[in-house]
Amino acid sequence: MLVLVGALILSGAVNTAIIGSNGVLTRVVEDGVLPDWFREPHPKYGTTYRLINLVIAFQLATIVISRGNVYLLGEAYAFGVAWSFAMKALAVLVLRFKEPQAERWRVPFNLHIRGTEIPVGLGLITVVLFSR
Repeated sequence: MLVLVGALILSGAVNTAIIGSNGVLTRVVEDGVLPDWFREPHPKYGTTYRLINLVIAFQLATIVISRGNVYLLGEAYAFGVAWSFAMKALAVLVLRFKEPQAERWRVPFNLHIRGTEIPVGLGLITVVLFSR
């Protein structure tokens, strides 16, 4: 019974992952990285079935390649999350230099030297995330 409940709970997470990935890949197609062929709707249901099938194929391939090793999958997920945070911090640091007047990129602990603001706090956050 416990396995059945666990499978039902995780099926909701898998469904959410498919929907989220479909949204991201749809935007990738709109940006021109992938061909428009992926966005053609299903004739009957009107969904982007090719993108959904692609996401499902990647999910199944990940499970097969890892042989279902939950620890390996967990480590891969944690690795992806950590690098995602690091890349976002780097992007904010770059935006801080490209748009120095924008308040939304400001983090505490900035140095002011001769009218120039140096984002020390944001730099420290980025360095710490990349050092992990």
